[in-house]
Amino acid sequence: LGLDVEIDFVVKGSHNLKKFADANDEQGKIVDQKLKASNDYDYVIIQEQSTTPMNNYNNFKQGVEGILNKVKATQENCQVVLYSTWGYLTGLNTSTLSTISAMEALIREGYEKCADEFKLPISYVGKAFTYVYDNHKNINLYWSDDRHQSYAGAYLSACVHISTLF
Repeated sequence: LGLDVEIDFVVKGSHNLKKFADANDEQGKIVDQKLKASNDYDYVIIQEQSTTPMNNYNNFKQGVEGILNKVKATQENCQVVLYSTWGYLTGLNTSTLSTISAMEALIREGYEKCADEFKLPISYVGKAFTYVYDNHKNINLYWSDDRHQSYAGAYLSACVHISTLF
């Protein structure tokens, strides 16, 4: 696309957005430092711990609100985008969430509800995972733990983010 893109990130496995928004949390301090260091972020993409949007919506909403407040306080022209994730390869091994698509649909529902409340766009990575899994079984999107993304899954995620932002 001819775009010059710089990427920065703060990640920690199993961390949730409320912690990333908390200035007393180790990762939250890093988020604060990065946002306060400059006001030239165009986008901040936020991803909640995988099951929180469907299992604890109020914590998810509070985390999104906390990050939004940090971004609004430090950035002049920055759009926050929600990163809607995928269902696990084996679902959650329950009768109602035994498939990727069932789990992903509930995760997406939480992201869409929050996006509506805060008027935020969504990067539908989970929806893309479900589509590829259902229609292209030869592409392995999952790491060996059947929950996290493989290299192909990471590439798909990047493609969805690019199409969402640009």
